[in-house]
Formats: sequence, C-alpha cells, structure tokens
Amino acid sequence: MRSRALQKTAHESAELRPRSWPLAELSDLPFRRYKRAGFTLLEVVVGCVLLATLLVSILLATSQHQRSMQRAQQRQQAIQLADQ
Repeated sequence: MRSRALQKTAHESAELRPRSWPLAELSDLPFRRYKRAGFTLLEVVVGCVLLATLLVSILLATSQHQRSMQRAQQRQQAIQLADQ
C-alpha cells in the first residue's frame, strides 16, 4: 500500500513538470545526479580572467624590479667612477 502511494506521488510530480522541457522524464534517472560535477562556462571564464590578471601583475612587478635594479647598478657605477 505504501509503495503505491509513493508511485502515485512520483507519477503526480511527473505530471506537474513543465512540458516545455522534452526530457522531463529523465530527471529521475541516476546519471542526473552527476550534473553538477563539472564547471560552467562562466566559472571557467572568470577563473581565466583572474589567472590572467594575476599573471600580468606578476610580470609588471618583475619588470619594474628589474628596471629599478638596473638603475641602482648604474647609480652605483657612477658613484664609483666619480670617486676615482
């Protein structure tokens, strides 16, 4: 008796699903539970943008550090030449 009540409830819920989705009956299949296992396109794009921003900032900081080191070496060389 209880299983019939459960079957009736499942059948009624299937009838309440919108018919605009042609595969509404497949929502009860076991493979549907893995739907959220991957990333959406939006999440991938946002991740790529964040990674690109991080890489650009690291490259800018590295290049600025190299320029400042070069200036310091030139300054030190100028001071040594002036002392001679």
